[in-house]
Amino acid sequence: MEDAHDIEPEQEAQEPEPVHDANGVPHWPGAGPQL
Repeated sequence: MEDAHDIEPEQEAQEPEPVHDANGVPHWPGAGPQL
């Protein structure tokens, strides 16, 4: 199932701009939990 990663290459290519919160912390939509 190595082709599973090549099914939607465009999804990984997208890099949404980080939204800075009131505290100045950047948040990426769909990035998951912030470290």
